[in-house]
Amino acid sequence: MNASYILDFYARLKNNNNRIWFDAHKAEYQKVKAQVELITENILKQLTVFDKTLINTTAKECIFRIYRDIRFSYDKTPYKNHLGIFMARNGGKKSPFAGYYLHIEPGKNALIPGVYCPDSNILKSLRWSIVDNIEEWNEIVENKDFKKYYLKQFSEDKLKKVPSGFPKYFSQPELLKYKHYAFECPLADSFFEEENWEIQVATIFEKAYPFIRFLNYTIEENLNIVEK
Repeated sequence: MNASYILDFYARLKNNNNRIWFDAHKAEYQKVKAQVELITENILKQLTVFDKTLINTTAKECIFRIYRDIRFSYDKTPYKNHLGIFMARNGGKKSPFAGYYLHIEPGKNALIPGVYCPDSNILKSLRWSIVDNIEEWNEIVENKDFKKYYLKQFSEDKLKKVPSGFPKYFSQPELLKYKHYAFECPLADSFFEEENWEIQVATIFEKAYPFIRFLNYTIEENLNIVEK
């Protein structure tokens, strides 16, 4: 399914980010929204081939709203200039688990597997998991199939210092400064012109499945402890 029309819509929205333009193009947006749901369903179906935890996840759970929360923001533009889809177990975009994020924005498209802004207890547990299992972490992220697509670790909000309480002897202290554990695979706009791009998305995400499994093992343990 060629999805270049999605990029075209968001490109025009970026240049006309106001309610008058959006209301005039509301019918077009509804068509885009319907197609995005179908696309998400198709990708989810592909992902469940290797990640069975997604079987009960629905497309609507995964797609972020186009409307921005501008109550406490200096930027008062009412709409997002991008499409975000987070496919994760137990709630999609509201899930505490690591998952598969698809970002569609002209010139800034990306696939980002991992966990974003985890709860402080989960974040601390993830850091300790990396310390305790650094060999496994390195085996996953240094794997040639993984590195072929995931060129860099997501570094937004990265700390300047290692959090207190972690061992000074740890060989890779930079890893403990991250507030999100995710990797990025950039995509060209032309990627979405290919008829089988949805299958390609699932194929690229599959290379990150061991990484997702590593994170979710710790997250699951943490949530079980909290629930008790």
